[in-house]
Amino acid sequence: MRIKPIITAACAAVLALGAAACQAPAAPVSKTEAPEFSAADAPTTVAATAAVTTVAPTTEAPARRTEDYVITAKERQIAYNGSFQLTGEESHASETATARLPELRQDIPDAAAVNAELHENLDSLFKGYDNNGYVNGRVDYAAALNGNRILSLAVESRSVDTPNSFFWVYNFNVETGERLTRDEMAAIAGTTTQDVLNEVIDDINTRCDNANVSGNLLDQMDRARARSLAQENLDKAEFFFDENGVLNAVYRYYWIAGAENYGALLKTSFICQAAAA
Repeated sequence: MRIKPIITAACAAVLALGAAACQAPAAPVSKTEAPEFSAADAPTTVAATAAVTTVAPTTEAPARRTEDYVITAKERQIAYNGSFQLTGEESHASETATARLPELRQDIPDAAAVNAELHENLDSLFKGYDNNGYVNGRVDYAAALNGNRILSLAVESRSVDTPNSFFWVYNFNVETGERLTRDEMAAIAGTTTQDVLNEVIDDINTRCDNANVSGNLLDQMDRARARSLAQENLDKAEFFFDENGVLNAVYRYYWIAGAENYGALLKTSFICQAAAA
């Protein structure tokens, strides 16, 4: 027996709706999409973008001046028209010149000893200046600070009757307070003491060669040359830097007339490397 399906009205309605749903296009699904961001749109935080500047602690020494360490203790205008080596005067142009006596300030550990030595040797000249203007010689000095730390003080006393110079030379490292030796001064100039003395030797030989002597004076000149070039004499040469950083050498040479020996100043070919640093 064949059984026929029985479809009620309610079931027919449901089936009709299902068929309609299957035939109709799918409606778009509504959704909330996340917005797209570029790198430029990314939020900025101070911590992420703030430039970090690291300031290195400074080690540069404060600028120093020569007058911070050397002052003029005495100064006079005197009658003088001769040459003077520290100032480079071959023949002073006028009838008067300045005489000065320096002092080291107390920042330098050896200041008291240096000042005492200068006063002991040179105060008498200033007493003469003050005693009716009597002049037996001229005193002046040159001081320079190179590389913000190398202090040089050179003092010259030049006699009038027989023109002859005497020098007092002092060199210090103002950072450490140390007094510098010849070897240390030469090293600061990038050379050695012997190299500097070689230029002194050349200068002595040039003086002797240019003496233009003859006869029995030739033997005297040879002896003077030999004494000037003796190691004992060269060991007394002293070095200092001028305001341009040039290494100067002061030394004594023997001669055939006048005083037994004379003081000379030579500007060498060496330069303070501390000034160039």
